[in-house]
Amino acid sequence: MQNIDTKDWRLLYILAAIAAFASIALIPIQMIIFILWPLPTEVLAWFERFDQNWLIGLLSLDLLLIVQNAMITVLYLAFIVILWPVNRALILLGSAFAFIGLSLYYSSNVSFEMLNLSQQYFATTDFVVQNQLLGAGRMALAVFVGTSFDVYYVFSGFALLLFSYTMLNGQHFSKLTAYFGLIAGGLMLVPATAGILGLTMSILSLIPWIVFCYLAGRRLIDMSHK
Repeated sequence: MQNIDTKDWRLLYILAAIAAFASIALIPIQMIIFILWPLPTEVLAWFERFDQNWLIGLLSLDLLLIVQNAMITVLYLAFIVILWPVNRALILLGSAFAFIGLSLYYSSNVSFEMLNLSQQYFATTDFVVQNQLLGAGRMALAVFVGTSFDVYYVFSGFALLLFSYTMLNGQHFSKLTAYFGLIAGGLMLVPATAGILGLTMSILSLIPWIVFCYLAGRRLIDMSHK
């Protein structure tokens, strides 16, 4: 069997390590944004936020998560390359869950749609048109926390569980890395939209996820030097 730790994959390992560390860095930034600018509960309040500061509006609707998920894609690609010889069936399943989930997330994010609706709302004085735009905003926000997001969240949890379980049977990542991945993946099996329970598990999952990314990132840097 060909050794996967070759120079052919060095660039991927480096990019995946950068993605892991960048993912960690984005988490406190996102939390600070939510603390400083709590999420509005009404569509008009969302429109006003975009009108006052379009960047804060986009960040409030998970602009950073769009970036973070792109980074996670690179990280998962490195996992696939490294873990494929360990258990192809589990990695194939994990890849399917991961990339279907990530694709669904991008279809659920409506940050730029809300920006466009806000611009249209404040560009007109027609009461009927404004009501129509408010209705469109309500629909967009329903999509934002709807089926696509929930499936993305659960599928991402399953993917992380499968990748982490495979790490336990391989020699490239420490068992500690795998255990933190299993904990994070397990906590992600309840969507963040599922009331207090979901929100609590979502916040708690960030702790093992940060440790997992740190350990995996360090290991990927080591592998890139071989």
